[in-house]
Amino acid sequence: MLEPLTRKAAAVPLILLTLFLVLRGILPAWRTIDTDFPNYYTAGKVVLEGTGVNRLYDDLWFQGEIARNGMNLQGKFAPFPPPTALLFAPLAVFDPMTALRIMTGINLLLLLVSIVVIARIARARTWEAAMLVLLSGLGLANC
Repeated sequence: MLEPLTRKAAAVPLILLTLFLVLRGILPAWRTIDTDFPNYYTAGKVVLEGTGVNRLYDDLWFQGEIARNGMNLQGKFAPFPPPTALLFAPLAVFDPMTALRIMTGINLLLLLVSIVVIARIARARTWEAAMLVLLSGLGLANC
């Protein structure tokens, strides 16, 4: 019969998974705007300003709004449903980089909460729940 994974045996993979998250997810999000962030931020800004909400799906206009907000990335609001524009409206009072950093901080807080909740639900140790959550790898880092 196999012995359960001990804390010492789990330390190395747990450290590697954490390092992966930091290097592929947290640090890039702290330094660079990429992925779908310009789409969400710009939609939130449009909602916050109350201008052009009816033009969210006009790709050319929306691309111009992304550029107007200082992000030189290709984007468009499709296929996002309209309520997703509301998600970033509170963060759109900040400049894009600050908003991304705030969102990254919120995501980290929610990550910790999810680890604690999973540990309680599964009656597992916190490090076991952390390992489970961190095993989502690139999906978690992209968030």
